[in-house]
Amino acid sequence: MKGEKSSFWKGGICRLPYPFGFDDVLKAKIRERDGYKCMFCGVPQIECEKLLPIHHIDYDKNNCAIENLITLCIRCHSKTNHYRKKWQSYFESLMKKIYNYTYSSLNKISGKV
Repeated sequence: MKGEKSSFWKGGICRLPYPFGFDDVLKAKIRERDGYKCMFCGVPQIECEKLLPIHHIDYDKNNCAIENLITLCIRCHSKTNHYRKKWQSYFESLMKKIYNYTYSSLNKISGKV
C-alpha cells in the first residue's frame, strides 16, 4: 500500500523541504568525517554510482547538527524507512561509540565532543 493507506504513513512529512543549511557543503563534511563509507555496511563511496546519502538520525529534517547526520549507502538508507525508533537508537549508539557524541533521553543532542 502507498500513501495514506500505508501503515507507515507519517502525514506526508517526507515531502517537506530540507532547510537551507542542509547543503552540499554540509553533506561533504559529513561524508569526510565518516571516511566516505556507509556507516552501517561499510561500502566505500567509490564503489557506489552516486554520492552517499546523508541520513538524519532523529528523522527531523530541520536538525542539521553534525551529531544528527550519518553517511549511509542507498541500500542501507532505504532500510531506515521502517522501524525508525530502532534505527535511531542504533545510530545514536554507533555515533556515541565512534565519535563520543551524547544524546539525551528526549532524543535531542545534548552535547558535542
